[in-house]
Amino acid sequence: MRFKQYITELSMRADTKIEKYHTGGELTYVINLAAGPVFRLYIGPEKADLKTGEVIERHSITFEDDRGNTLISKKDKGVAIQLFAAIESIVSEFVKSEKPILINFSGNSKEKSKLKLYSLLAKKIAKSGYTLQTKDNHVIKYYFDHAYNLMRTDVYKEILDQLR
Repeated sequence: MRFKQYITELSMRADTKIEKYHTGGELTYVINLAAGPVFRLYIGPEKADLKTGEVIERHSITFEDDRGNTLISKKDKGVAIQLFAAIESIVSEFVKSEKPILINFSGNSKEKSKLKLYSLLAKKIAKSGYTLQTKDNHVIKYYFDHAYNLMRTDVYKEILDQLR
């Protein structure tokens, strides 16, 4: 079975429960995996400085386990793919319904497998009308390694025109 197909099947599992809460401007998703661990995914608005001098809203995506850890512990490694499938489903739905201008999430250089999953997520989001910004093509004032910044392509093109 191919990896993408495996992720799709996992995201359809009935034993993964997702609850959504809206607090202020932030969305919180509580992900209860069948294997036991509970994770929280947060999507919240923040400000982003552009090279043009403008400040725009971006939606930062973070997650943590029920102990407040943002890194997946060794005991939870077995649920990483199932967790990613749930995160991919939530983020895809958010992008489809909200069409945010800028989405941001980042990984830790110590977690190579997490960065690979984030790279897959970034590519999937990019297919729905977003441009993944790299060190060479970013329009955000500050660029960090292992950060995934995806901007709606229509807005990205406007900003590039302003910078020319």
